[in-house]
Amino acid sequence: MLDARDQLRPFISDLNDIKTLLDNELTRSSVGSTRKIMKQANLHGGDVDESLEDVEKKLDGVSTELAKYQ
Repeated sequence: MLDARDQLRPFISDLNDIKTLLDNELTRSSVGSTRKIMKQANLHGGDVDESLEDVEKKLDGVSTELAKYQ
């Protein structure tokens, strides 16, 4: 879970940067900057997805182990 949290931080930062850029006046430059950050956010989002899949697998394993004792 800590890895997922650590992966989430840059993704959230990217989303905040995109919001900030789009909240301001839209120009060719700002749209171009947003495109670059969106690509970066997409990569960071993939990292978050992988980390959350790992968490899900581990929780499934814990659930299976706990079910043995019920």
